Amino acid sequence: LLIVFSKIQILAFKNVLLLFQVFDDVISAVEEKPGDVQPACDKLTAVGKMHKAKASQIEHKCFQAMEEPFLHMVKEVLQDRFNEKAEGLFRKFFSFCLKYLLEGFNS
Repeated sequence: LLIVFSKIQILAFKNVLLLFQVFDDVISAVEEKPGDVQPACDKLTAVGKMHKAKASQIEHKCFQAMEEPFLHMVKEVLQDRFNEKAEGLFRKFFSFCLKYLLEGFNS
């Protein structure tokens, strides 16, 4: 049982790392070309499509459920720099990501 639990923990950790990599890629794409967010949109749409193809049992509401854990992670990273303004900006960022993830997932 412990071995199975450890494997589940490792898989969950890998999935979290992949999720953070997607957010990092999106931020990098926007920073690279601030006037052109299309590469970021394309990345998110592709991730949404991939989830539909590889994990079709996932419901679209699962993406929305990631918002609070995402904000918690940001709060942990920013610590005392996390304030109302930062929270608002990261909520907008998450909404932007969610829009294109769902666009890909629902296509």
